[in-house]
Amino acid sequence: MKVSILLPVYNAESTIRETIDSILNQTYTDFDVVIINDGSSDNSEQTILEYKDERIHYYKNESNRGLIYTLNRGIELCKGEYIARIDADDIMLPTRLEEQIKFMEEHPAIIASGSAVIKFFPNGKQKIYTPPLKPETIKYKILLGSPIPHPSAIIRREILLKHNIKYDTNYIHAEDYKFWYDLSKIGLLANVQKPLLMYRCSTEQVSQKYKDIQNQTSCKVKELILRDFLKGVKIPVTIDINYIKNVSNKLKNDRTNSTILFLLLMSQKNYNFQSFWGFMQSLIYIRKGFNWKLLSAVLWKYLNHKTLNQFNIRQE
Repeated sequence: MKVSILLPVYNAESTIRETIDSILNQTYTDFDVVIINDGSSDNSEQTILEYKDERIHYYKNESNRGLIYTLNRGIELCKGEYIARIDADDIMLPTRLEEQIKFMEEHPAIIASGSAVIKFFPNGKQKIYTPPLKPETIKYKILLGSPIPHPSAIIRREILLKHNIKYDTNYIHAEDYKFWYDLSKIGLLANVQKPLLMYRCSTEQVSQKYKDIQNQTSCKVKELILRDFLKGVKIPVTIDINYIKNVSNKLKNDRTNSTILFLLLMSQKNYNFQSFWGFMQSLIYIRKGFNWKLLSAVLWKYLNHKTLNQFNIRQE
């Protein structure tokens, strides 16, 4: 089996049929579907059992164990060379698997990838979200947030087994963010520019119901990334998680993003000048701007007086 599609379900009776139909109507057909019912109290199970397709493998938890437990159980149950994710309220576009398999086969160094998604809302509006595409961009932008839209992901299963990568129970509601960071330390991540998934947006989503908790947990991941990033750097650094939260929550445009990313790049012990110059061209020339005032504030927060003097940055 080339692809196992991992589909966790919890109280999704109103959307699960549309999701399953979108899977079974894929142009690529060498797949099976691992559906895990996480103790639903609605009619989700009855809807799932109506399908008689032999590619569907149905399991259920004895009680509601939560998404992280269900995803980790799913990794163990999936047998395909690749694991593709989808949630029970999203819709695969017909060529999703075909195009993602082709991308992964053509890029053997990529261990996981996703795609752009079409967000659709109850009022009928739609909006395309395009995540960072190239591995070198994700390498730096991962501090700013989860780099791969989770339900659009496809992952090389052997990598998860070889390195014992699972979803971390210490990062509830940001488990995918931590998962991608763990994978980024092993190999390259990327995204396909073409939208391959319809991503449902509503007030009933977990990400909306638990938005505050998700933000707090995401900050824990950012703190972890920053600490790992600065290991071995000969610069005294005190990481203030509240400061990271306040700054990262304001990263609404590329001009501000470039400031934080430039700080991280300069903080590396040994950066390659060619990579540095290419990075600067991307962020300054293409994105047309650099927020020097914020850079000064961030540098002052993180670096000591001696380092500031080296960069000729005046305290404000």
